[in-house]
Amino acid sequence: MVSFGSNSITHDSTNLRLVLEGLTFGPSHAQQTVTITETTTEHSLQFKIAGYGGGLVKFRVGTTSAGTEVINDYELGIGEHTISFTPGAATIYIGFLQQNNPVRDMYVDTVVFLDNAPLELVTPYTRANLPELRFFQAADVMYLLHPTVAPRRLER
Repeated sequence: MVSFGSNSITHDSTNLRLVLEGLTFGPSHAQQTVTITETTTEHSLQFKIAGYGGGLVKFRVGTTSAGTEVINDYELGIGEHTISFTPGAATIYIGFLQQNNPVRDMYVDTVVFLDNAPLELVTPYTRANLPELRFFQAADVMYLLHPTVAPRRLER
């Protein structure tokens, strides 16, 4: 993992996650170089973003270092995310960038490439909740509603 920007990145060895530090007003940018053998196949990357007091992390994928040729600074909030993309090159650069104001640390955890594996979404619903679950969709966002659970968004 390479660090760019005026703030640093660290590894939280207790919780086994990447820390995008928010110590000063400037970006924390972590980047990982990945070699891909199937450049024209869609790949999916799953990861978790955490932080205290909200905040956003920009996710980018480029064919050049610090580039955004594949995905250009897609802003993501706290939660579980799965992003699919077609790399188009044998070497890609996956980046996580944070520049929150007010300053806060953000965390990236459980980063996994999904490879022909079923996608499992963790939800707060039990089997008994399913008959009362209501949902509606607006464009690429599905809203899930239940009387005893806070509303959820499922975004494509």
